[in-house]
Amino acid sequence: MARVLAPFLSLSASGTVARTLCARTVAGRATMNTPRRPRDRRTPAQLAARSRLRAASAAYAALDESAKQFWAIEAIRNNFVSGRNCYLRAYLLGAIVSVYSQGAYGGGRYGKT
Repeated sequence: MARVLAPFLSLSASGTVARTLCARTVAGRATMNTPRRPRDRRTPAQLAARSRLRAASAAYAALDESAKQFWAIEAIRNNFVSGRNCYLRAYLLGAIVSVYSQGAYGGGRYGKT
């Protein structure tokens, strides 16, 4: 849906109308074009990324409440939106073991693989 603050062909229009016309601002200039759609949403790389994210979400759901509290505190320290987001980032970057091995959470209880 387009958000129009003035006439649609003005500098402040943004959004998509009926999936056919897209208004946005790029580098300070108003542009209008057809919305772009991905060609292939099932590439091997994208399927692998989705699989990693699914595994990370399942791992976070399996944590006990004290571990989730630890990640909430880490999120506040590192300016993340939530503890879940902080955990998912660390998991996807492969840093879960190093975070716990530093002793921030009382040893390697959750750092073991």
